[in-house]
Amino acid sequence: MTSITFIDPIQGVHRQLDFAQLVTLIKGSAIKSMALGDDFLELGLSDAFNLRIQGTDILLMSTLNNGELPPVRVQILDEGEAATAEVVESRIHAFRQLYASTYLVAAGRAEEVARVWKENPEADLERELLNEEERLFVTAASEG
Repeated sequence: MTSITFIDPIQGVHRQLDFAQLVTLIKGSAIKSMALGDDFLELGLSDAFNLRIQGTDILLMSTLNNGELPPVRVQILDEGEAATAEVVESRIHAFRQLYASTYLVAAGRAEEVARVWKENPEADLERELLNEEERLFVTAASEG
């Protein structure tokens, strides 16, 4: 019988998963690397996981380092919604503005948000107020 185990080596967690839980965790992930051994196949996934298939064992291993924040998945389209470039672009723009305004408020910079939006309600907060290191980064994008 197939065994599916989630392993987080930093936290010392080993937890059994069922197939539906595994699918939920990896669905939509991009394959970033692969390794092949004598008795295993391992896929490096975009969501900070390695998926190892070894005989009848499936291991899902966290690749986060101590203190790293886990990646966040954001669904920008509803199920069955057409993925036109216009819709995707407008959703990503809205998400960037939400991120920038939240980041700025949390950093005690709410007055900058108010000033910029007062001058131009269509302003791009991320572009105007965040430096390169503060901006939102996308590490993978896929259907799923």
